[in-house]
Amino acid sequence: MLNMLEHVYDQYCIVRARRMLTALVCLYTVLIFLNLEDGVLFWFDGRGGYHRGALNGAGYAVMLIEMFFVYVCYFKHRSSVGKEMKHALKVLPPVVIMLVVMQLMDQRLLLNGIIVAFVDVVLFISFFSQRREIDSVTGAGNRDAFFAEIAHRIAGKQKFQILLIVPRDFGVINQRYGHQTGNEYLYAMASWLEEAYPVYCPDKGCCHSAEALVRLRDGAGGFLSPDEFIPVAEGIGIVSNIFWQVLGEVCRFIKQNPDLPIGTFSVNMSMEQFEEPDLPIRIQRLLEAWEIRPDTIKFEITERVISEDAEHAKKMIHQLEEYGFHFYLDDFGIGYSNFASVAEYRFESIKLDKSLVSIMEKADKGYDIVHGLIRLFHEMGMKVTAEGVETAEQSGMLIGMGVDKIQGFCYAHPMPGAELKHFRG
Repeated sequence: MLNMLEHVYDQYCIVRARRMLTALVCLYTVLIFLNLEDGVLFWFDGRGGYHRGALNGAGYAVMLIEMFFVYVCYFKHRSSVGKEMKHALKVLPPVVIMLVVMQLMDQRLLLNGIIVAFVDVVLFISFFSQRREIDSVTGAGNRDAFFAEIAHRIAGKQKFQILLIVPRDFGVINQRYGHQTGNEYLYAMASWLEEAYPVYCPDKGCCHSAEALVRLRDGAGGFLSPDEFIPVAEGIGIVSNIFWQVLGEVCRFIKQNPDLPIGTFSVNMSMEQFEEPDLPIRIQRLLEAWEIRPDTIKFEITERVISEDAEHAKKMIHQLEEYGFHFYLDDFGIGYSNFASVAEYRFESIKLDKSLVSIMEKADKGYDIVHGLIRLFHEMGMKVTAEGVETAEQSGMLIGMGVDKIQGFCYAHPMPGAELKHFRG
């Protein structure tokens, strides 16, 4: 299964198939343990004669179900399946079916082991030829593997990036330290590249955006979560001061670090800012003072913010949009989320809450919900950012769905500006 889907960009099929196959294997393992006492699969008499149990056919049923899953995944992604696997899938079924029929027709035959051995031989012969596409030094794919991979990606109409990495003065390593050391260097570099890939912004191939976060230290020097101190700041009426301080720090950071590859910075905005009548002109003056373009700053708001006074919020957002600013809808998928709010505003991007990201791996419906939301928002002309992505598997699934940006620990943890200066994602 893994070899068949190695070129498939959307990993959901392999994730679901792996779960189902694991469940089948676990179920059959339970039957094997039960067989030790009850002989439900097979048993031997006192003379050593073999006898089939009541559930002897369970092994064939498991094999047929497994083959069914394999072929479902194959037909769903056949344009991205390698020719070796296609050859194996053509050879295996008729021979295996013939052996099973012979087994069922003549109960004296015991062909179980022969069937398994035959499957192993066909797979070995089919995939042994893949060694010609593996570089002997690095263990990574060679030129033939590269062009085969590109052909599969194009055939499957998948998005992909090509990164060209050229070691400078590599010949010096061979001359100074010997070819063995040079080979070890190439192997280590190839291994690092395999572990360090995929990307934060799929269409740009880099960490392209950043969100300004607020952190507060307690008396012991530890950090307090914004969930703890922001409600307090709102209660005593100073949350607006925090916004202006954060926005000012972001402008200063952008001005002092013009060579950063970060294209945009987003700042969270609360309802208190909308209550300031001169908000648009004040923001514009601040950015002009630091010589920052409006399209560099994105403002993130939640549906809770705009639901408190929808008409006033809509008016203020439209005024800011006239000045060239754009908005992200944050935390979509929790609490107040509804499509009426999305339809009434011209959000540049919708940020899916991490709760949605976490459920897409747990159930088929979760995957379908996230995939459907991404397609819907794209059709409405908005980009989609997934928050709280912590694993490469989650990232791969989201990229396969066509998400525009990914945010989470999988790529970067929150860091102070001093670290961000040197960060290259």
